[in-house]
Amino acid sequence: MASEIQYKVFKELFDEETRRYSDLDNKGKLYVTIITFYLGAIAFKFRDVAEFTNSVPYAKWFYLAIAAMLVIALLFAILGIRVRSFEGIFDPEKIIASLGPVAPTDEEFLDDRIVDLAVSTNKNSRRNDKVASSLASALFCVFIAGATQFILLVVAMINLH
Repeated sequence: MASEIQYKVFKELFDEETRRYSDLDNKGKLYVTIITFYLGAIAFKFRDVAEFTNSVPYAKWFYLAIAAMLVIALLFAILGIRVRSFEGIFDPEKIIASLGPVAPTDEEFLDDRIVDLAVSTNKNSRRNDKVASSLASALFCVFIAGATQFILLVVAMINLH
């Protein structure tokens, strides 16, 4: 039979995944903002970028790689923050409907809620892991885009001298 302390432990695990859900959502929104600004900066300076790519033969390939990485990063970030379901602990109406003429003891009730918490926590954890993986991929693509741009600038500076 479950105790209230045992229930609180499982509830804390569930709450931890709920916080993780929120943190991942905020991180995803930040990534979308950064990527959008990065793409916007390239678009805003498109004329300068076009002149640069015309004067440096290999530059257009670098910028195509940068743009591709940013678009892929944006797709991963959007995939990460898309509307997703979050498993609730239990449906109160179903619990009430399932109660028979003899109410369960507090321990029996807590046993059932611990099972509900365990199932919900595991489902939410798997969903959060997928989001975290998408956001990690987005961050990697942004890093590759930034590194590619840095390499382009270094190569261009070396060739200008």
